[in-house]
Amino acid sequence: MKKILLTLAFALACCWASAVTADDIFNKFKDLDNAKFMNLPQELLQMAAAQGSSENAEKNEVMKKITSLDILQIEKADEATIKQVTDMVNDFDETYEELVRANENGEQAIIKMKRDGDKFTEMIIVAIEAGECAVVRMSGNFSSEDLEQLSKMNNM
Repeated sequence: MKKILLTLAFALACCWASAVTADDIFNKFKDLDNAKFMNLPQELLQMAAAQGSSENAEKNEVMKKITSLDILQIEKADEATIKQVTDMVNDFDETYEELVRANENGEQAIIKMKRDGDKFTEMIIVAIEAGECAVVRMSGNFSSEDLEQLSKMNNM
């Protein structure tokens, strides 16, 4: 019985230790020489939303719900780096729900979301093409309607 419990505990520990989050990707790759990392805090995003015109009132309201925006761009990424990023995204913990996975003409796009009830709290967008890789994380508290509005704003 002890062996079974120890084996089960070890298996659970391995699964828990292998869970990956977006922070893991940013922390691993942001200091590469060919990487650019940018964090836009809520204050800066709210200033940008305040500068918007009254014609874009819906856009400004959605922008106000973004609490942070992280952008990681890896230029001249070798195949090993791209594979590591892709593997890490594939190993995200179960709190991330995959919404889109597209692969066309050597370009990949992956979108994953994290939910809290009926609200989305985090969106991860990964875009990979020949020698380049970008990871964008948008944090906030969004409804499905907010995401639809964001999609319309960006012609997605």
